[in-house]
Amino acid sequence: MRLHDAPAQLLRATDAGALGDPDVQASGSSFAAVWGLATGLGEIIKYLCAVYLEPNALQGLSAGEQAKLNRDSLDYDAELAKQGHYIAASALQPPRTAKTVRHRGGKTLVTDGPYAESKEVLGGFILIEARDMEEAVRIAENIPVGKFASIEVRPEMKIG
Repeated sequence: MRLHDAPAQLLRATDAGALGDPDVQASGSSFAAVWGLATGLGEIIKYLCAVYLEPNALQGLSAGEQAKLNRDSLDYDAELAKQGHYIAASALQPPRTAKTVRHRGGKTLVTDGPYAESKEVLGGFILIEARDMEEAVRIAENIPVGKFASIEVRPEMKIG
């Protein structure tokens, strides 16, 4: 059984108020106990490897260097697939192509660009499966674009 296929009774054992609320700390809750039990049994967990880079980080690459980075990235995806870790991956278009949707005061507001102003922006992702955070980090360490970026590794939180 994989963590994301956990039976409903395990999900009901979590603190209902904490589900889907990123501001709630899970430590000490029944959610933490269920999470610890599931991961301690060798369950496979999904991890998002989010690639953050400065908007112009790859502009200095020659066409040949860009092509090599793309080939290396696709080859790494294929290697992860052979090892059973790969779920999905994609590079994202520049932040100027983004739209942010907010709901405030009963109204929907759509604005151009990413939600937050920051030095680094989300440039892509790889969704993987791993036994634990240590294995997920080892996988993230070899993501080719990581030479130009920061890779945030975060486990999936199933809420239903």
